[in-house]
Amino acid sequence: MENAFLIGERIALRPLELADAARLARLVTRPEVRPFLNGRRPLSVHAEEAWLRAQAESTDVVLGVVLREGGQLIGTVGLHALSGDPRGRELGIAIGEPSCWGKGYGTETLRLVLDYAFRELEVHRVQLRVFETNPRARAAYLKVGF
Repeated sequence: MENAFLIGERIALRPLELADAARLARLVTRPEVRPFLNGRRPLSVHAEEAWLRAQAESTDVVLGVVLREGGQLIGTVGLHALSGDPRGRELGIAIGEPSCWGKGYGTETLRLVLDYAFRELEVHRVQLRVFETNPRARAAYLKVGF
């Protein structure tokens, strides 16, 4: 898989590129996805491009979640710096392709990125926030130990 950063059984995590802006904008503007993003992501291709540029300049690790079979970008995962805690991160994940929900892609993504956080980044603490109305996310977080 080209540009793959972390490779799992069915998904790969890779750096996001400006060329991903249109696909990301489509994913985050889906009506079934928006309620779980808390307004944290841009809604237009132009705004998504600006967000991608800002992410490239930040200390956050934000990666695209890509299906190994076919290479389709289905979401993002990030480890965001915590103010005042250099060894802590806030985890965020968005699988924005509804046809990929309930298939374990989120859980596989979480396992890959958490292993990377603790082993490679030497993070000591990872926290997250989750909507109680998002049962899939809650189940995935429980499966990986939250």
